[in-house]
Amino acid sequence: MELKVTHNKEKKGIELQFIPLLADTTELAKYLLAIGFRKSRTNASLWYVNYRPSYYQYAIALKEAFVKGDDPTTIKIAASYQAVKSNIEQHLFSLVVIHKKENNEPRIDYVIFEDIKKTTTDIATRFAKAKYGSFTAVKVFPRNYLVRARAAFDKGNIITDTAIASIATSQELVSKHTIVQKMIQQLIDLEIDTEGESETIIATFRLALEEALQLDDDISFLAKIKRTIEDQKDWIDAIEPVAVRNTIIDLILSNA
Repeated sequence: MELKVTHNKEKKGIELQFIPLLADTTELAKYLLAIGFRKSRTNASLWYVNYRPSYYQYAIALKEAFVKGDDPTTIKIAASYQAVKSNIEQHLFSLVVIHKKENNEPRIDYVIFEDIKKTTTDIATRFAKAKYGSFTAVKVFPRNYLVRARAAFDKGNIITDTAIASIATSQELVSKHTIVQKMIQQLIDLEIDTEGESETIIATFRLALEEALQLDDDISFLAKIKRTIEDQKDWIDAIEPVAVRNTIIDLILSNA
């Protein structure tokens, strides 16, 4: 599929033309509608929306995804304006209220530097899902509640695309730590069934994984895990008995 992006300055809009037609039932079509795009009544291949920096940036990123062959549904809308306090005074913001399920802190104010409801709602909802998992509601107030927006800014409660990505990365690392801990426990169990060189190989593998868990730097942790798994492949054929060897192979393949 090809995508043509046009900034129609005469109509003050952004136009997306999909070739061939984008089916209304696709995830991408549903997302376009959710963030404010509309389908042309006279041209079935054309989608349009009033110009906003956020829409233009999204359209360009979407086009790039099509060119590279990437999944277009992974491209999401981002805020139009810089996360600076002066933009609150310029009314280039929205106050976002996330209602959590916990009783001790049921409502938290955030500020997003986006000033229209549909795009802000999408960004805020993705943030809430990433940070809190479960919540009761996300309410958005474009260009309103300046005092509360200033207070949220001062607390550092600012929602940006970078913040959402950072939360996702953190959760991925937590998941990898959990996987490594399970691998270590499995290796401990396997050591019991081996002796001699096989036991030494498995113990070396386990100790290397344990060393990785002690690393404070996330990049070093991931690099150590990858290197350890790659190194283990060179020794796998020496492990006896065969049942233990096959278990180690499955362990490596499932986490490589």
